Amino acid sequence: MTTGQLVVAIVTALLGTGGLAWARALLKGVGSVRAGVRATERAAVADLAQRAADAEDDRDFWRDQYNDARAELREAGATPKPYPIPPSQRRRQP
Repeated sequence: MTTGQLVVAIVTALLGTGGLAWARALLKGVGSVRAGVRATERAAVADLAQRAADAEDDRDFWRDQYNDARAELREAGATPKPYPIPPSQRRRQP
């Protein structure tokens, strides 16, 4: 038996014993897993985008609260502390 005949015999045996159905099921399963991973990634990205939007809204809220408190102090005749130096600029100072 030559190599070519052996390959033909193996392929014939696989196809005759449900090998084609097994291969289809395997490919369908791999496709399903990949689709599930893509859906999970999309959900994670959407969640991160929502969290970023919420954090931005919170930042704006607290900044407004801080500025309102400074304005109330000025109206009451007090001198508020100077604005704090952001950490990014603190590193640049000698």
